[in-house]
Amino acid sequence: MPVSGRNIQLGRSSKRDGLWNLTSTARLVAAKRGGLGDTVTTALFVTAGTTLQFNVGDVGTNGAGAAGTPGSSFSSEGNPGGGASDVRHAPFTLLDRAIVAGGGGGGTGGARGGYGGYPYGGPGESLSTAGLSGLGGDQTHGGYGTFDGGFTGGFGFGGPGASGTGSFIPFGAGSGGGSGYYGGGGGANSGPDYFGGAGGGGSSFGPQGSIFNNQAPGPGLIRITYFTNPDPTEIVFSAQGTHLAGTSPTVSALLRTVAGRKPVPDHTIKFSADGKACFGLTDATGRASCALGPLPAGTFTVVAGFAGWFPTYGPSSATASITMVADTTPPVISGVPANITVDAMGPAGTNVTYTTPTAVDDWSGVVPVTCDPPSGSTFPVGTTTVTCTAADSSGNVATETFTVTVRRIATQVSVTPVVASLAQIQATLTARTSPIAGQTIKFTAGGKLLCTAVTDGNGVASCPSRLFRVLVPVVLALGYQASFVGNDIYLPSSGRSTIL
Repeated sequence: MPVSGRNIQLGRSSKRDGLWNLTSTARLVAAKRGGLGDTVTTALFVTAGTTLQFNVGDVGTNGAGAAGTPGSSFSSEGNPGGGASDVRHAPFTLLDRAIVAGGGGGGTGGARGGYGGYPYGGPGESLSTAGLSGLGGDQTHGGYGTFDGGFTGGFGFGGPGASGTGSFIPFGAGSGGGSGYYGGGGGANSGPDYFGGAGGGGSSFGPQGSIFNNQAPGPGLIRITYFTNPDPTEIVFSAQGTHLAGTSPTVSALLRTVAGRKPVPDHTIKFSADGKACFGLTDATGRASCALGPLPAGTFTVVAGFAGWFPTYGPSSATASITMVADTTPPVISGVPANITVDAMGPAGTNVTYTTPTAVDDWSGVVPVTCDPPSGSTFPVGTTTVTCTAADSSGNVATETFTVTVRRIATQVSVTPVVASLAQIQATLTARTSPIAGQTIKFTAGGKLLCTAVTDGNGVASCPSRLFRVLVPVVLALGYQASFVGNDIYLPSSGRSTIL
């Protein structure tokens, strides 16, 4: 049937003995009570020339509750589940259904079949432990049949129930499951001595905004109500700017009526580009936004579309460009300290603090900077290179360096005055008034070596007079000199004695 710009109202319910139908118009009264079918109401926009197929549910047909297997002569008869009613686009397969009203499950004896519903069909009824009821299907799975003989529903069809016999299934036959993914109702079943459980219902399906009315009884039908002249709408959608490739930029558009340019709030705009899509709900001003992507580098056409909301608003769409660029530029590091020179404060070096640089990236903004060694570290004697690094979200890395030079520790040699007895000569080695132990002091007089000695814990090095008796006149005349040659940590120093 060709339909152009029409609103289609669909419903479904179960007829007597478990027939699934659309839009209930009569009460259900039956001894073997079939499940109630569903009623679904929605609005579908169809362009001119489109062909739709309408399938009205009946016993085990049209989308498609499989009939339950009848019971044996020793039990009440099981009844088939009702078929779903649906509307389909070409090529009219189960996958092409735009709206489906699920059928009810078949009844058995006094047990009622499960109702058709959304998002899943209801379970069948069980009046005793003999013969369990089937389960309703949901949007992705068929309803399960029971372990005592019932079958699981499949895509678009309900599972049949099993026959009850006294010799093989003494506790009642299992019921069939309702169909999954908005299909037909499950089959009913019966047992030999007890009634079997009833079949499960099928699930319904409809687009956004559909109205589902579970358990609406009546014969199956499809009612089409035609609405004309919906208020035309337009989407105001301009270029979406330039963004970083690999991200999901926010896109935004305005939905309003053509006449009067009034905002259209609380409706969905779909944005799509490069196979990606996102959905935004319009606010009170008619604006909708969402994050679209991630998108690679390049310039893309973004389509913003509104499907319409009949009979009030007509559909509209608009396009705009968006540019995604690759980031190949590293951050810029600023505030790098000048080279630093300090004196060592001890054998281990000196604790040095400095102000860590900052970095700004053209896409990522302010990014952290890491320096190695970090500020506050103890730097050894000598020159150390500090490397500061910053990276942006695209992996671009910037590096800057400066040096920290720790100079050797200054020392002082204090020499004991020469006394006439010349019992011994000695000197004390210190750095910043603290004694330095374990360092070699050389004593000389008139260019001649008198002796060498190692400083003790008090920084004192001494030689007995017997080591240089031959030079006593020289020592008494000129005094003597104590020298420290220095090392990697300490600077050299020396001192000369005076004569007392």
